[in-house]
Amino acid sequence: SEEMLAALAALLPEGVGRGNPLDLKDDATPQRYVDCLNILLGSHELDALMIIHAPSAVAPATESAQQIIQAIAAHPRGKQVTLLTNWCGEFSSQAARRAFTQAGIPTWRTPEGTVT
Repeated sequence: SEEMLAALAALLPEGVGRGNPLDLKDDATPQRYVDCLNILLGSHELDALMIIHAPSAVAPATESAQQIIQAIAAHPRGKQVTLLTNWCGEFSSQAARRAFTQAGIPTWRTPEGTVT
């Protein structure tokens, strides 16, 4: 909707597309992930969401995962939307994937594994 696109436009840096998929770019902090997640969950325009994360200096795997898990638990629609996660990184994301599993949120090591 125009309302959701406007909310994303206000949040995301200039030049970041607002389409599907939504690319948060390499400099996305854990807070940017959470802010976008809250907009998407609050829109009532989706019933499934797949989050793909590649670890970076500004978005460490485990910290990002923990903040997303907390945001999902706190959001009224957190349990109503099917959520799938892909935390890339053979070793750097193991703790993050374990945190998602313990929170009951499906997670995979590769994007291909997530969608098959």
